[in-house]
Amino acid sequence: MRKVTQRYLEAAFALIDFVTLFSFLAWEVILLATNRFGFTWWAKVETSSPNITYWFGPFLTKKSLLVHLSDFLSELSDENESKSNSLVKRQILRCSCTEPLTIIQSKVD
Repeated sequence: MRKVTQRYLEAAFALIDFVTLFSFLAWEVILLATNRFGFTWWAKVETSSPNITYWFGPFLTKKSLLVHLSDFLSELSDENESKSNSLVKRQILRCSCTEPLTIIQSKVD
């Protein structure tokens, strides 16, 4: 009886692993497809000193982007505190975006 219970538990855990993996993969496919057609939300953050453009996303809803954007901006300011990174512009866009997600503009003298 104990071996049968163990087999059921192993099968249940294998099923849970499969469903979890399938859910993550399905979510990634949804994000890729919606991004490809321009239905995802992105934040475009431009800084000066250094002159860098960051793309943050993709998100399926504007609300979820705004919830996570403050954490991104906080991490960005913490990382670049010594470089005196100043925020120039922040835009919320519904668009399609591909790599590169960090663009460093070089100065032309």
